[in-house]
Amino acid sequence: VIITNGTFLTESNLKSLQGNDIKIAVSLWGLGSDNDEARGAIRPQDSYENIVAGIKRLHEMGFDYNINHVVTPGNADKFADFIRAMWDTKADTYIGRDWNWPNSTPLPIPLGIAFFRAQSQEDITALQNGGYDRMVKGLRQGFEVIHNLIMRGEAVPRLGKIDYLQLFD
Repeated sequence: VIITNGTFLTESNLKSLQGNDIKIAVSLWGLGSDNDEARGAIRPQDSYENIVAGIKRLHEMGFDYNINHVVTPGNADKFADFIRAMWDTKADTYIGRDWNWPNSTPLPIPLGIAFFRAQSQEDITALQNGGYDRMVKGLRQGFEVIHNLIMRGEAVPRLGKIDYLQLFD
């Protein structure tokens, strides 16, 4: 498994990896400028648009891949939007809308969910001062979207990963 922020998912880089039974996990912390801001994107190759183009290349070149989304206090309120962009193939924001699908029917993008882990005393304080509450609220909204997709009859994939949210760390 290669874990990447997706900035170097160029055709030439991926061609050298083809046929080696490699799974690629791409980290996205948000959609559009939210991802760029959270990741400190400076160079053009760091941009959300470039990363999504790289994910499209993974798909079209037949790689086994998934998206890893880290839920943080800062992005949790947009978790429901993120789920729609990955799994709601009928949503305007669905990122795989114009990809080449083998059976011509768009499918949900494979997804793993991780949770922000405190790295400093400042992080711990921020989590204790409302950060966990924002994360739990955002998760509930996201899982409501998942529930609605299931009730609509959409093929929601199993999560590639879901961390344990340790509320009392």
